[in-house]
Amino acid sequence: MESLHKKACEWRKNGTFHHALMLTGEEGVGQDVLARALADLLMCEVKAAPCGQCHSCQLMAAGSHPDYLFVDGSEGTIKVDVIRQLIQRVSKKAQVGKTKVLLFKDAHAMNINAANAVLKALEEPPENTFFILTTSNSFGMLPTIQSRCQKMVLDSPTKEEVIAWLEREGHTEVSDLFWLAQQPFHLLALKESGYDKLYRALPEKVCSLLLGEDSVTNIVKGVDQSNIHALCDGYAALIHQVIQYSATGHLPEELTNVSNLMLTKRSIYHLMDRYKGMIDLKQRLKRSNLNPVMQLTHELNQW
Repeated sequence: MESLHKKACEWRKNGTFHHALMLTGEEGVGQDVLARALADLLMCEVKAAPCGQCHSCQLMAAGSHPDYLFVDGSEGTIKVDVIRQLIQRVSKKAQVGKTKVLLFKDAHAMNINAANAVLKALEEPPENTFFILTTSNSFGMLPTIQSRCQKMVLDSPTKEEVIAWLEREGHTEVSDLFWLAQQPFHLLALKESGYDKLYRALPEKVCSLLLGEDSVTNIVKGVDQSNIHALCDGYAALIHQVIQYSATGHLPEELTNVSNLMLTKRSIYHLMDRYKGMIDLKQRLKRSNLNPVMQLTHELNQW
């Protein structure tokens, strides 16, 4: 990521910064952090950017720069009305300095009409306007949008690099969740959201369920719309690790007990069905307003 930021600094210095950038990579590898750093770089009013001292830098730090517009696709579908309003705003003269930046987080969340509106803006960009799009699913982006963006691909770090980064940042406690995620900012997000505790408890809960020491009714207590998708991800990741273990013999230490128990109690074909069931459940919950407790109860009853 540092090398990409350095390259962007050279583009700004040389006046060769492309008007549209697409930052791609696995979820949590750092697209959003780099995108914000690039926005800071572009909005700075001095050559040695970002200086952190000019009026624009101070506004960016305060989160109140009128020429920096942010759309968060992680919160749901990005619709065309939102895009049209933003493009209308950047078509006007900048209120501070000269530059305007639109940052689209999870740009693949745009519906087709929104994507076409963005495409039109990329084809005829307003003066001194830069578009930054981040995505962990470039296949979900229109090819025509991709062709008009300069791509910056963030490579996934090795496990050793992530561990070293967590040590430097003082977050080594989430290293026991490598069975769920290995991208540094994904792991950090788990801690900040409090979901790390939820995931850490899953192996023991599954063991208790399979041994008959706990009931599904008790396990699903506290499940609601706010955490059901995270739980689906956790159960699916756990089963996926067990299935991989049966084929490769490699397994995170934290899952030793639950994996041995699952492979003793259930066939590999049963586990594959339950993995598919959990993935399907998450998709159904996204498409309709189903009761999360009832749906998860039905799925876990088949474990």
